[in-house]
Amino acid sequence: MGDGRILNSWKEISQYVGRGVRTIQRYEHSYSFPVRRVAGRARTSVMALTDEIDAWVRHSPLLQQRNSEEENPIADSARQLHGAGSTNKLLLKARNPERIWLIEDDPSYVETFGAVLRKLGPYQMSIFANSSDALKAFADLERGNLRAPALIVLDYELSGESGFEVLTRYRNAPELRSAVPLIVWSVLDNLTTREMSMWMGAKTFISKQVGARVLSRTLQSLLSSQTLAAGPS
Repeated sequence: MGDGRILNSWKEISQYVGRGVRTIQRYEHSYSFPVRRVAGRARTSVMALTDEIDAWVRHSPLLQQRNSEEENPIADSARQLHGAGSTNKLLLKARNPERIWLIEDDPSYVETFGAVLRKLGPYQMSIFANSSDALKAFADLERGNLRAPALIVLDYELSGESGFEVLTRYRNAPELRSAVPLIVWSVLDNLTTREMSMWMGAKTFISKQVGARVLSRTLQSLLSSQTLAAGPS
């Protein structure tokens, strides 16, 4: 169940869902996203109920189209921005099982993540403080200039930018998505964000509010499975 709040503008609605205003307006037009016009006010005055948004996410046509890229508006926009592209298979086979990509701009969380990782083994971090740098790294993967990491960890709030753009790019790199798991580690913990994260390809969602223990267990499980999958070097 949602928290029963009323969202009083396009900005509040888009922040709750974690998508841009134009995307939400497209969802309303094409997928019956639950936006209400406020009677007696300007035509652009809108409101929405978080409970209705959460219910829409659970039953949205978008979630029924997991396997249909052509009908996926997020995938369409990503293809326009970045191209369909596919990741080099040989590159993914040669991925570095000890390298973790952390897409995070808060030094305190970088330190927390590093402390957890050091207890799990001899892992090394590549840190990206904004989505632009992370997207450049994705492009380098596709060009064969970088070895793929064992795991990608993504925060949504990145120095004034949105981590959703990174997740969109990840969703549209099927070979990378199948070979390298991505987890979302964020304070933006609500049903909508969790559902959208999983639909867009995240392996799991971890709330930063739950502390380091859950993060450690999840990392250990995923990294162990990646080591087994990689086999002997």
